[in-house]
Amino acid sequence: MKRILISLFLMTSIVANAKTEPIEIQGAVGKLRGVLTTPDNFNQKKIPVVIMFHGFTGNINEKINITIAETLAKEGIASVRFDFNGHGKSDGDFEKMSLDNELEDARRIVQYVEQLPFVSKIGIYGHSQGGLISILLSSELGKSKNQGSGNASSSSYHSR
Repeated sequence: MKRILISLFLMTSIVANAKTEPIEIQGAVGKLRGVLTTPDNFNQKKIPVVIMFHGFTGNINEKINITIAETLAKEGIASVRFDFNGHGKSDGDFEKMSLDNELEDARRIVQYVEQLPFVSKIGIYGHSQGGLISILLSSELGKSKNQGSGNASSSSYHSR
């Protein structure tokens, strides 16, 4: 019982440090739906934002994605996580999903995040197929921004 109470306390202490709001943008094959998570004490000051790419057949509501977003918020970092086309609540048919249209979805999410007034820099994280997308995207951004790095599970690039 003591462990359960401690676990509940720790979980609520993380959740209490984050605010989440829904986002919706036009993707490669329809609307992409996701969430922007910001620190609880966020006041529109410049902060970093991490864009999170889920894996094959995944979605934004997987526990690992929520935990990462809440942990980032606790550290003063915002995050955007979204469902690729054909996944979760985003438009599209899973059977028609491809690396090309997922990469285009990722580009559009980056464009959306770049327009947010409070963004100081952008990080890109992905796992599984999302890791591949993050590497491909980081390689593109590195060429256009002269920055970027990646590995099998995550990558980052800095904007501004």
